Amino acid sequence: MNSPAQEHKALPSSVKVNTITPTMLEILSLLSKPDALKIFSFARKGLRSNVGTPSEVGLSKKQYYTRLKQLVDLELIEKREIIEEKKGKECAVIYTITLLGNLVYRRCVLEMEEMLCNTSTLKAVDILYHSSKFDPEEIVQFMLRYM
Repeated sequence: MNSPAQEHKALPSSVKVNTITPTMLEILSLLSKPDALKIFSFARKGLRSNVGTPSEVGLSKKQYYTRLKQLVDLELIEKREIIEEKKGKECAVIYTITLLGNLVYRRCVLEMEEMLCNTSTLKAVDILYHSSKFDPEEIVQFMLRYM
């Protein structure tokens, strides 16, 4: 009897396997926390920093500032100071998503939402894959065409 590891088919040549880095683990670990994901989502539109921001986001001050610092340290969001002309050249602080953050958001969050909407199709592909009736390359081509 084959072990479960031996039963898996080889991945098609078009599928790339990347090395998991400590930074990847830190990002995924942080984004697995609902409060960090909430701040990350708000920062996409620009998150104005003021005394009431933690409660507006629905977090305690400790939760908010802890996760905000972690997101900044991982360079997913950044602090920007902008001068507001209509308020007599006052400086306002806004947290915005970085290019890295935008890519992570699109590829991890939005694509995961899309995948979760397609779970029945993914289950069907999984059944095809494990049936041994189709070449893995054919299944990949099917997925690329219909997903």
